[in-house]
Amino acid sequence: MNNVENVYKTYKFNEIEKKYGISFEDKDLLVKAFTHGSFNKQQFENYQRLEFLGDSVLQVVVSDYMYRFQSNDSEGSMSKERGALVSEFSLAYVVRKEGLDKFILFGNSLKKEEINNTNSYTSDVYEAFVAALYLDRGYASAEKFIKATLIDRKEEILSQEYLQDYKTDLQERLQINGNIDIKYEAFNKNDLFEAVVKLEGVVIGKGKGKTKKLAEQQAAKFALQSMVE
Repeated sequence: MNNVENVYKTYKFNEIEKKYGISFEDKDLLVKAFTHGSFNKQQFENYQRLEFLGDSVLQVVVSDYMYRFQSNDSEGSMSKERGALVSEFSLAYVVRKEGLDKFILFGNSLKKEEINNTNSYTSDVYEAFVAALYLDRGYASAEKFIKATLIDRKEEILSQEYLQDYKTDLQERLQINGNIDIKYEAFNKNDLFEAVVKLEGVVIGKGKGKTKKLAEQQAAKFALQSMVE
């Protein structure tokens, strides 16, 4: 038994095949799609190259779907929605919903908290698995997986708080009559980031979040709510 066969059996990758009713001819591709660099530092033995290909396949499938079935949407609207749907958060959300995160192979150099709080590792695996499907089973198989796990969950995913682009909404709302000075300031406090958004130097919103980006989004959300009130 070679190393790939051993890993395939030890970590029960056959459960993934059963879940989606497929059987990989090249088990190596399936294992690679779930192998982080910390588990195997040789690039051709982890998901990095697959992730590169999977990103392109994902973009094509989602774009094709939107073009065919969202005929009333503008190019700008579709681009914004596609960006949110294939974002790091969305893909990580789907991987966890599907229970695929338990198959990701990490090395001992990564702490469990770091893994659980980092969406990039999880989202990378989604793209890598898409590429593995594409290479081993063909485009139709990759498309079927993307539709079932991502596109069919579109409304659910896009309703998530993390995907609301309050900063863009605030900027568009405030700049409707011309350019104005909008600035964000954020700082770390007690393992959380706190942010304020200023309009012409005056604070109009405050927010908190696990990351600087989320704190700024919450500040923008507060500012928008204050404008409505």
